[in-house]
Amino acid sequence: MAPRDSKTSPEDEGIDDREMPLLDHLAELRTRLVWAMAALLAGFGICFYFAGDIYNFLAAPLAEILREHGDNRRMIFTDLTEPFFTQVRVALFAGFALAFPIIAGQIWKFVAPGLYRHEKRAFLPFLIASPLLFLT
Repeated sequence: MAPRDSKTSPEDEGIDDREMPLLDHLAELRTRLVWAMAALLAGFGICFYFAGDIYNFLAAPLAEILREHGDNRRMIFTDLTEPFFTQVRVALFAGFALAFPIIAGQIWKFVAPGLYRHEKRAFLPFLIASPLLFLT
């Protein structure tokens, strides 16, 4: 913690000055991780249901190029388990994208209490831009 002048109070600095034992920090971290993992699992479950549609959407540009070149080119799987694990991978990445606002919120809720007011203000542009960029 940075040293403060004797003239400034914790309220002026904008930081919660109460001490927290290590176990309380770990309990808080565990709570945030549980919420983030629950959001990721929910996003994965939703996206796994639509994994085939998501895969077709992502592969459509390549399929179009292969169709234009003719020669009966097509995408194939070279392993027996590859179709399933491709769907799992697609669902995991799409689930992460879907759950990212919740995950980022949990990270912020864990980190923000330890920041000074001016440090929080420095993050303000990122906090505003992140959801906007995510939606676009």
